[in-house]
Amino acid sequence: MSTENEKAVLPDGLGTARATVNSLQALTSTLTTEAFGNPVAQWGSSGNPYCFAGAWGYRDNGDAGLLHVGARYYDPQVGRFISRDAVLSEHPYLYCEHEPVNRVDPTGNDWLDDLTNFFAGMGDTISLGLTERIREWLGVNDVVDYSSGWYMGGEGAGYAWWLSFNYYGYRIGYEFSFGRNFRVAPWGNRTGHKYGRWPHYHRRGLGGIGRHRPWEPKKSDRSILDRF
Repeated sequence: MSTENEKAVLPDGLGTARATVNSLQALTSTLTTEAFGNPVAQWGSSGNPYCFAGAWGYRDNGDAGLLHVGARYYDPQVGRFISRDAVLSEHPYLYCEHEPVNRVDPTGNDWLDDLTNFFAGMGDTISLGLTERIREWLGVNDVVDYSSGWYMGGEGAGYAWWLSFNYYGYRIGYEFSFGRNFRVAPWGNRTGHKYGRWPHYHRRGLGGIGRHRPWEPKKSDRSILDRF
């Protein structure tokens, strides 16, 4: 990532700008921070507001040492957010589960809240809205932020799952078995059978698992209803 005046930022594993270099690859600034982001040593000036965890969007707006982190402001001197988490009732000011060496908190919300939104979006998509109705029935739907990027990302993951699931099912002609007497092939089969290529089901009769219903006729059929 680059800053103005053709200076390149050298980040660490958590995205903190530890140094900047100019076009001649000479150091123009360095930064050392504590685990929670409080500066302990600084040399030069980078002119870059994205220093501690800057790769994740943490921005120093010059607000008395506070960092703008997603939905809230974070104080690196005390390692806490200065306002409550919108969801959590316990430890509402906690920053990244108190593990700043291994985690970041780019949304300004608890990471469990982000995961909740992600899997809610994914589950709602895969279940065609059934999980949302269950949450409404249980009275817990207010924990999900439908406008968050995590929920939308979960929706995208859900669509990707549906595409993969249906592609795999169609390619192999998968059949779902319900006991020994009933099978459903929602994608049809790839066996070459002229009726089996369409979505169908089988129900076992005296002569075996039976035909591809409701498409395959038999001479003994007295009406089209017999195909079902």
